[in-house]
Amino acid sequence: MGSAYASRVSRNPRPSVALLGPSITPGPPALAQAAAMLRKDPNIHCIGQINGLDIPRGSADVIVCAGEVGNIVIRLLEGVGEVAQHMARSIQEQSIRGRLAVQALSNDMASMASITDWKEYGGAPLLGYDRPIIATDPDARAEAIDRAIRLAVKTIRTDIIGAIRALS
Repeated sequence: MGSAYASRVSRNPRPSVALLGPSITPGPPALAQAAAMLRKDPNIHCIGQINGLDIPRGSADVIVCAGEVGNIVIRLLEGVGEVAQHMARSIQEQSIRGRLAVQALSNDMASMASITDWKEYGGAPLLGYDRPIIATDPDARAEAIDRAIRLAVKTIRTDIIGAIRALS
């Protein structure tokens, strides 16, 4: 489902799919079973298992994991921009050189913050249903709701549901 979504919405013709798991052991049997199933499918470019460090590195286009793990990962990534801003403020307060360094990097830091800000995306699709469902944060403001609606429209126009059905 994630592969179909990435190929249609992100216009990625062959998205890489990975399973999120522990870095040392093969992980639980369900993880190995899922990897075997993904590798058998010729329509899916499964690159195997990745760990948490690989997520911000962009090692995979689609990451498969248990729902509760995915929610934790999303929340962690949402906090990255906030932590970077906090660190920048701290550096600015320490010296003039720190202030100049932060000013020189401010545009790049703003770009990084917008990449990790959920409000930039508005929401995320819940895949596997008969109709498009876009989940958004309960604290979403008008701008995020607008983006979530645009995502829903894009999901319909690119026929994500049909692409997912074609895989089964």
